[in-house]
Amino acid sequence: MKILNKLLAISCISALSSVSTFANEINNTEENNNNVAVNFVFGTAFLANVCLNNDCHSTQGAFTQRVLSAKKGDFICVSVIGGINTGGVVRSNYKFVKTNDEPSVISFWGTFLSPKFNFSSETLSYAMNNVTWGKGPCDFN
Repeated sequence: MKILNKLLAISCISALSSVSTFANEINNTEENNNNVAVNFVFGTAFLANVCLNNDCHSTQGAFTQRVLSAKKGDFICVSVIGGINTGGVVRSNYKFVKTNDEPSVISFWGTFLSPKFNFSSETLSYAMNNVTWGKGPCDFN
C-alpha cells in the first residue's frame, strides 16, 4: 500500500509538472494567443483523437500534445478510444467550446474506462460528452 501511495504521489506531481510546462510553453509567444494545447500527461492509459470543429487529427497517447489554433466559438473534442466490440469502436467523446481568444490548456490522464481531465475554465467551457459505438471520432449525432 505504501508503494501504491508513493506511485500515486509521483504520478500527480509528474502530471502537474507536465501541465505547468505545457501551459508555460503555450503562453510564451504572442502569436499563439488562440492556441489550445491538448495534453496527455503522465498516467494516460488510452489512445484518443483530437478534433477541432470536426477536423480530427492522428491518434494521440501518453506524453503527447496536440496544439490547435482555435478562435472564440470553435469547439474542441477529445475522442477517447475505449475498445472494440462487434458494433465497432467504442468511444467516449468530450466536447469543449472556446469562450475567448486567450491561450487554453486541456489535460487528460487515466484509463480508457475512466478518463480524467482538467481545462482552462477561464478560456474554455465544457459542453458535453457522449459514448458511441461504431461511429467516427467526435460524432455527437
